[in-house]
Amino acid sequence: MKKAPKKALSLVTTCAMALSLANPLLIVAAENSSKNASAIVEQAASRATSSKCNLNSLSVNGKTLSPVFSPDVLDYTIEEGTYNSLTIKAYAETDGSTIKITYTNADGVEKKATSAGAVLKLKYGKNVIKITVTSPDGKENKTYTITAIRSARLGSIEVLANKKELNLSPEFKKDQYTYEATASNTNSVLVKATAEMVSKYNTITVNGKTLTDDGVSVDLTGQTTPIEVKIAGNAGLGATTYKVNVNQVQEASLNINCNPKDAIIRLINPEGKEVSGNGKYTELLSGKTYSLIVTKFGYVTKKQDITLKSGEQTVDINLEKAAANSLEQVASQWTNFRNSDENMGITNTKTPRNASEANLKWKVSPSGTTSWTDAASVMIEADDSIITMAGNNLYKLSKVDGHTIKKATMAGKPSFGYTPPIYAEGMIIVPLNGGLVQAFSAKTLEPLWTSEQIGSSSSQALSPIAYSDGYIYLGFWESETKDAQFACFSITDEDTTKTNETKYASWKFTQKGGFYWAGAYVGGSTVVVGTDDGDGGSEGTGHVYSLNKKTGEVVDSIDVVGDQRSSIAYDKTSGKIFFTTKAGYLYSIKLNSNGTFDKSSLLRSEKQVQCTSTPIVHNGRVYYGTGVLNGGGKMIVADATTLKTIYEVPLKGYPQASPLLSTAYEKSEGKVYIYVTYNELPGGIAVIEDAPGQTEAKVSELFDVPSDIQQYCIASPICDSNGTIYYKNDSSHIIAIENTKKSADVNITFDSDNGQEAVVKTVSEDEALDYTPEAPTKDGYVFVGWYKNADDIKTEYKSGQKYTENTTYKAKYAHVQMIGAQARTIVNNNDKSGIRFKTKLYNDGDEIVTKGTLIIPANLLEKGQALTLDTPKVAISTAKVLYEQNKEENYVTYLGTIVSVPHTQFDRQMTASSFVTYKDKAGNEYTVYAPYEEGSISINELLNGK
Repeated sequence: MKKAPKKALSLVTTCAMALSLANPLLIVAAENSSKNASAIVEQAASRATSSKCNLNSLSVNGKTLSPVFSPDVLDYTIEEGTYNSLTIKAYAETDGSTIKITYTNADGVEKKATSAGAVLKLKYGKNVIKITVTSPDGKENKTYTITAIRSARLGSIEVLANKKELNLSPEFKKDQYTYEATASNTNSVLVKATAEMVSKYNTITVNGKTLTDDGVSVDLTGQTTPIEVKIAGNAGLGATTYKVNVNQVQEASLNINCNPKDAIIRLINPEGKEVSGNGKYTELLSGKTYSLIVTKFGYVTKKQDITLKSGEQTVDINLEKAAANSLEQVASQWTNFRNSDENMGITNTKTPRNASEANLKWKVSPSGTTSWTDAASVMIEADDSIITMAGNNLYKLSKVDGHTIKKATMAGKPSFGYTPPIYAEGMIIVPLNGGLVQAFSAKTLEPLWTSEQIGSSSSQALSPIAYSDGYIYLGFWESETKDAQFACFSITDEDTTKTNETKYASWKFTQKGGFYWAGAYVGGSTVVVGTDDGDGGSEGTGHVYSLNKKTGEVVDSIDVVGDQRSSIAYDKTSGKIFFTTKAGYLYSIKLNSNGTFDKSSLLRSEKQVQCTSTPIVHNGRVYYGTGVLNGGGKMIVADATTLKTIYEVPLKGYPQASPLLSTAYEKSEGKVYIYVTYNELPGGIAVIEDAPGQTEAKVSELFDVPSDIQQYCIASPICDSNGTIYYKNDSSHIIAIENTKKSADVNITFDSDNGQEAVVKTVSEDEALDYTPEAPTKDGYVFVGWYKNADDIKTEYKSGQKYTENTTYKAKYAHVQMIGAQARTIVNNNDKSGIRFKTKLYNDGDEIVTKGTLIIPANLLEKGQALTLDTPKVAISTAKVLYEQNKEENYVTYLGTIVSVPHTQFDRQMTASSFVTYKDKAGNEYTVYAPYEEGSISINELLNGK
């Protein structure tokens, strides 16, 4: 009776780290057992009855046997390669059969695999592995043979001319053996190469010359010079030859003139690589075709190919203006990953402070899946809806119950859903797999444009998108060690008649290791972003760059330890950026106004485990997470000046995501509340309470996660203006946690101080007051504004504010009035002919700093336009003539200097306004305008007694 198949014998080849990579090892190991190989094989079950010494199956992990395995075929080969590891699995057909594997090692000695862990050397060139199957009675046997050829391969080839690397076409790959390169203005090239597996037994030659660390110089002869680069293993075995044809052409240069002048220029060489130059390019190759892309926000992109001639040439580019943005602008309560340009994740909304105030409002899987790979993405809030991605769809969800209001098909899927969309200028912009970015109407979800592919088809848009002045900035990632790009795009909808237009990047910046969870900070003229370290570990050298936001050129950079995998947070108070690295460090450094780093201010915290959360800086403290998957985690509260730990907050798991901080209770309680997820079951939210001077952790779980949605979590929570917190975990559900504590009503009073009844508006504590009060009037006065403290104009009322207590705003007035006009004319002396106005000014309020009169022809003002010091072509008349001084009532009446008007213009209507600059008791200066109450008047009207 046949038994079910068990584990087969495995032959594993590997490169043990302690041994020379020139001698990979064959390790015979029976999986999940310490018994010898024969014993394991005797337990291996058969799958079918055929011959007593047949194999039922034979496979080589990751390799293809030729021909395809059949029990009756004894000889096989596997394709040539550089074998870091091979796993050979063999199953016998008959119970009780034994399998013996033998191999002739690099020293020519036959070895037999008799126990788990036996080690055999694998040589360069031809290797023969024999698998002998013996029948249960020991009377019959059959030998299967696998021949494997181990080759030496190159890991890189560089060809340099005049110390600049030439582009290889195609791009180098270890199994691509022929290349083309083009050079100009040189008689020789320098060739360098590395082995895929570095070993003292490898030899590399260039046209027969042994390669040294300095490379090999090759003279160029004729139009094309062939170069052979050969690598071989020990004893010359396993040799592989690569060929590079170097072609010589004449040099070319190119100048690009653009209208508008500040358009952004990209020049791309025939191999698809960016050429530096920003409009002026030298050392180009004649006869080659380059691609030119010119972009600017608000304009239609120009893309054209240019085949260069030898010498210098100039190309003029005129961009057309795009149609005005007609997209409906919608309100957004959480616009991007951190809901701020500074990447801080701070809200003044009253969120639930503990489990007694929290209620699971709803939980929804938009796509209906339970797979974490197609789970909903981190979300934003826009148009009073939750915006998220899941699978190939973009969703707009109701904040009331989570149902789908609208959905749209995207050009790809998000990269595991850890990076959210953003809202900007009426658009929802989404990061997608395959190196894509796509834009949709925020109102209708109609697609607007899709970006060009950035990087390869495996490129992932893993970094949060930043927006500034019509451009978005985001990073891409391909692997720990591959190049990837950070890119800038104009968001202009360049063709409103199409939904699938291609959006070309304005610029790209390439970095080995790429950009993983590395959100940028855009400030002033630069964009600051961090990178991975470019190797497979997490302790290498990463970088933080400050790039020119219009060109992508490096302004400054610093090195850091490990992959930089948080957004760059900017603290306005200190002028510093704060960020974390996967190596376990928190950093801070001052960012100068020109975008350079004050390197003398660089600080690094004590080492933690891993850190990927974006820090929050508030009131002198920094909050950030650290930990490791399945190894626990904690939040750290540190001093923002020194980065020294104040105290630690233990959590159920590693907080890989970024926290949310609420300041809504700071005024009433003196406390802030920090909300953080953790990558461990049950996948809930921890809420941390903190206050100035606090040195011990106060933490609790915000709510009990229902069993059907308990899962790991690497998602940052967000909230809306109602205090509802939204997040997702790997259960694929979006989860809404509402604040059940009802806010008290507060009264906002507007006291006009002119005898009229005060206006009172009532709102709840967590509700913004959206109200614009009418400007009151008071005889002889000018209304300045509404203020909580009339002695400090910085306490001015603004619509959209929230209140935690009853508040009164009082009207503030300036005691000033323009009371008349005067004309003066002198025959034959036009310089003394003109107009001036009279102002009555009381000295019973704030300190008077300066005063005067503004005069202008009335037709130079648009209808309803106020006359101010900033009005173009305005004439300023100083307060020169003291007309009256009344000490009892504490006022003066003054006449301004005459503003000259030619006799030919005496019928022209003139208007005016007095201006007075005051300083309030808090030291703030402000300017008040008292317009001419008649509107306008001419000199002739004044002379005729009007």
